[in-house]
Amino acid sequence: MCKGRAREILDQFFKELSPERSKQIEAVACDMWDPYITSSKEHAPSYKIVFEKFHVIKNYSKIIEKVKY
Repeated sequence: MCKGRAREILDQFFKELSPERSKQIEAVACDMWDPYITSSKEHAPSYKIVFEKFHVIKNYSKIIEKVKY
């Protein structure tokens, strides 16, 4: 979609999205990076945020390893 991981890049994407196209979006898929979550909630509060499976499993694996040992 855009090059880079800065919040400003995602903010710009939402600003350039037309209201008609914006209404068609039901969910935003992203990793668990805070700037993505914050920008999505600010510009698209009605969208559902869906975390990528890889990142969810990775974070749970870290917790399981801490509890396990």
